[in-house]
Parts: sequence; C-alpha cells; structure tokens
Amino acid sequence: MHHARLVSYEKPQRCRAHEACRRHPIEDRTEDRTDDRTDDRIAPPIDPRCHSAHANVPMEIDHAAALTRLTRYFETLTRQSVANLGEFYAPNVYLKTPLHEVRSAAEVAALLTHLFERVDVPRFEITATLLQHNQALLVWNLHFHLKRWLEDEQVVHGASHLRLAVDGRVAYQRDYWDATEDLYLKLPVVGRLLRWARQRFLP
Repeated sequence: MHHARLVSYEKPQRCRAHEACRRHPIEDRTEDRTDDRTDDRIAPPIDPRCHSAHANVPMEIDHAAALTRLTRYFETLTRQSVANLGEFYAPNVYLKTPLHEVRSAAEVAALLTHLFERVDVPRFEITATLLQHNQALLVWNLHFHLKRWLEDEQVVHGASHLRLAVDGRVAYQRDYWDATEDLYLKLPVVGRLLRWARQRFLP
C-alpha cells in the first residue's frame, strides 16, 4: 500500500537588496512515497528577480590590499601620477592637514600639484602601517629640498589617519605633523623669527 505524506515547502528568505522580493506562500502538496524514509526538505525556489539586484550590490574588497596599493602609489608619486589620484581617493573625500582642509579628490590633487611646484624632489617614505577593518594609520616621512633656500634635504615627519570606503578608496584623511618644527623653523625669515620668539618667551 502506498502511504500519502504531506510535504511542506519552506518559505524562501526575503532578499534585502530588492524590494520586489516577497515571501512565497506556503504550499502544501500531497505526494506518493514508495518507502518509509524520512522526507527531505525541499529547497525553496529562488526568485529570478533578485539576480540583477544582487549584481549591483557593492562587495567589500580587501582593505589590506587597497592599503598596499595606496602606499605604493605615494612612495612612487610623481608630478605626472598625481593625475591618477582618483583611483585611490573617493570623489568627495575629506582631508584635513595642519595647513589645509579640502572636501574633494580634485582639491587633494591640487594640493599635491602645488607641492611639486614649491619644493624640489618631494618623496614620501611610508615607515609603518596599521589597519583595523576600514580604519588605517600611515606613519610617513616627506623628503624634499626647498627651492632657492636650502640645499640640504629636509624631512617632515607625520602620520595620517584614514577611513577607507567600501571600494577601497580613501573617504577620510586626517594628517598630523608639526608645522612649526618641520616647516616654519626651516624657512629663512620666518624661521629666524620663531627661533627668536622661542628664546625670548619660552623657558
């Protein structure tokens, strides 16, 4: 004798990425079985409307690899490669330094272009990197020569706190460095004034 068994279909999970996805009603079907084995759950159908929606959902990339590419970009930065900054910085990136505050990748590129115009042979040296999720810290030295003033190589020591976007590009950057010690004191006129002020007013 054949035994009729009741088989229930599971509710498919609603796709969070697509509003068109809805739960399918539970369907109860009667199916003849030829043995007494325990019924297996039948996999819920996949709504074909979800495929295109999932294809457009950005996948989080490897932030470690993105940080490696960024450090390599800065360590090999040239006046010409400034044009490629958009590959590493989000269009609406926020950057804050001791001297500047900008809110776009175009403005960041303008600052780097200005750097190449004002100093000779600028070169970034990344000495340490730390990464936790999408937050990163870069410790760096900026080597350069001041045009027309000092022949010796100058060095600015600094660090940058970064937040990376889901696509790996920089969405936020805050630079920390001592503008007085690493820059102003090395300028011919301003440096003399600052050194005099230190001697006059500081113990």
